[in-house]
Amino acid sequence: MRFSSEPWWRKCSAVLRYMPEQDQKTLADISAELPETAAAGYQAIQITAPYCSAGLSPWWGLRPYDYFSLNSALSGTIEDFTALADECHRHGLRVILFINIGYGDTTSPLWKTACQNRR
Repeated sequence: MRFSSEPWWRKCSAVLRYMPEQDQKTLADISAELPETAAAGYQAIQITAPYCSAGLSPWWGLRPYDYFSLNSALSGTIEDFTALADECHRHGLRVILFINIGYGDTTSPLWKTACQNRR
């Protein structure tokens, strides 16, 4: 599907949010729902914390461990995630990712590297 040059968020009125652990939906589940989602009038889907997180409760992805690994609750690979985004676009849906770059888990290799670089 071809998108217009006008910023899409100006006319977006409905976004369907997925929270992997809470919804217990995999990439395959989300993909299977796309025709129905588009038909219901949604213009975008949002996936909250699609990356590997150090803990769920109560932070729902606010403790990123590895931004480059997919959340295990989504049951797939980065390639599968890319395929989901492509499928969303085929249905005229945008993809929003809620990522948290303001927090991190202190056990994360990225955090440890940042601390070493700071020193």
